[in-house]
Parts: sequence; structure tokens; C-alpha cells
Amino acid sequence: MREEEKQVNYRGVNLLREGLDLLEVSPVAIMDADVEGFLRSETTLIQIIGRTARNVNGKVIMYADRITNAMKRAIEETNRRRRIQLEYNRKHGITLQIA
Repeated sequence: MREEEKQVNYRGVNLLREGLDLLEVSPVAIMDADVEGFLRSETTLIQIIGRTARNVNGKVIMYADRITNAMKRAIEETNRRRRIQLEYNRKHGITLQIA
């Protein structure tokens, strides 16, 4: 991959990580998700996954050769939050809608 292409990918991740809501963007691919560090920490992965989850059909695809501890914890936390949200929605009669 050319250096220019890598920079575009990282900028895209930073846009999601830094808090922009791009509701029409899905799926989101996290390349080299198993390369641990600042851009692939548990917190960063949760932020990216959370931004994508704002789209009813949001999906995150993590490309990796192995599942890191950060990936595992982010997936577990996402599933925990999803269970809580689904239960809340069920109790209050809330159905997901496309904005």
C-alpha cells in the first residue's frame, strides 16, 4: 500500500475517533486492528464502534491476524452495552428507526 493511501485510512479512523457523527457511513473497516497502540487501544476501538452504532445498520469490520486483548475487551464491552440498550428499548417500547 502506498504511503498516501495509508494516510487517508488513518485520517478516516481519526474522524470517527474524534467525534464526528457520520450516520450514513457503514460499514467501517478497521485495518490492522491487531496492531496495538494509541489508534488501536480498547478505548479507541470502543469509540469507533460506538460512532458506527449510531447508524441502524452500522457495522464494524476489524481486519486482523489475531484477536488482541484490546479487541476482545472492546467487543465484550460493545456486547454488554448492546444488551443494556436492547433491554431498555424493549421495556419502553422503543423501536429503531432510520434518521
